[in-house]
Amino acid sequence: MFIRRTVFDALGGFPDLAIMEDLEMSRRLHRRGRLAVLPATSTASARRLDRHGVWRMIAFMQYLKLLHFAGADPERIRRRYAAGPPRFPRRGRKATSSQYHLGDL
Repeated sequence: MFIRRTVFDALGGFPDLAIMEDLEMSRRLHRRGRLAVLPATSTASARRLDRHGVWRMIAFMQYLKLLHFAGADPERIRRRYAAGPPRFPRRGRKATSSQYHLGDL
């Protein structure tokens, strides 16, 4: 994310949130004016995608964004993110309470 210093200062800098500060900054910038997408790529760690699967992580991140847009406490969202997406038992096995990790939904 590249932001002109004058715009950054006018918006009060990054919001002081436990998580989703980049999303909130993007929303503020969008309200202020036109955004541009640069023809470049970036690299990030794929550990969570490898561990949990691409589709599960996409759904999980959309869920966290929904919590943010609904006004959930950022610290609660941060804890949920740190816990990772829910784990479900494999088919054909009887589920036990220790197999579920739903955090504080």
